[in-house]
Amino acid sequence: MSESANALVSPVIVCPAPPLKTMVSALKSLSEDAVLVFSPEGITSKVVDSAHVCMLEVSIPNKTFTSNTSESETEVAISLDNLDTALKLAGKKDSVKLSLVNEDTFLQVDVGEISKSVRLLDISLVKNPPAPVLSFDLSYSLDAESLKKAVTASKTVGDVVTFHFDGEATKITVDSKMERVEAPLETSKTTITSKEALSALYSVQYLVQMVKSLGDDVTISWGDYKPLKLISDDGSVSLTWLLAPRNQT
Repeated sequence: MSESANALVSPVIVCPAPPLKTMVSALKSLSEDAVLVFSPEGITSKVVDSAHVCMLEVSIPNKTFTSNTSESETEVAISLDNLDTALKLAGKKDSVKLSLVNEDTFLQVDVGEISKSVRLLDISLVKNPPAPVLSFDLSYSLDAESLKKAVTASKTVGDVVTFHFDGEATKITVDSKMERVEAPLETSKTTITSKEALSALYSVQYLVQMVKSLGDDVTISWGDYKPLKLISDDGSVSLTWLLAPRNQT
């Protein structure tokens, strides 16, 4: 627990269940536990997978909440499996009340008249990775469905997908000895810092996780030998993924 958390009144947040479930499900795809940061601006959390190939930052903005009593930043560490189990008490139309209890040793999850308390972890033992500052060769808004369909087709063929940019359009390809997938991506609002053709390889395994919860607003950035950054926002929860490139062979 941070020192500021001990000096202030513990925050209480009331939030619709779906954004919380989306947050925990996405974080769980990379890590068993996470540091949650409660603040007047909302809830944020960052995790990285054990191989340090993929990073995710999730943010639920304050406008999503019914109530938020946070006066400053409060950091807690928690098992994502345990938090996920508690959130399963809530239906799609339910609101969830989150509060720190027992001298901030438990996160209490209230759904209606049902309460479940989850013991917090030692925050010094849980990773809270810093977000790297990176530059990219190009970025654009993306049609979420076209990306989902492309990744779904790719996972049946191979483990590595190649992103190609020819200076105007982007397509992804996957090859195996028996099959090949080639899919154009529907893009708009393109920003290019390199007019040359670009190509990069990424793991299909992680892309499958990344496209599971795409919102209406999707932005993608990447480049030669550079990570792929995918930002998805549906208005109630924002997910920012960063995926390291595979070696070109």
